[in-house]
Amino acid sequence: MASRFGLHLIELIERRQATLTPEQQRESVRASLREKKLAEAYLVWAQDIRARAYVELREPPL
Repeated sequence: MASRFGLHLIELIERRQATLTPEQQRESVRASLREKKLAEAYLVWAQDIRARAYVELREPPL
């Protein structure tokens, strides 16, 4: 995995099975859907902001 601090190597030592209750499973799915919708909304918002942005480049005065 790369970050602004460099390259990081991660080693998986052990895997454990986790059993979730039906309520925990529902909450996990809800959280995933919330994150997905938030990411989609952010992309739409960012595209809208970029579409409405006006940038004018001018030469510096001599």
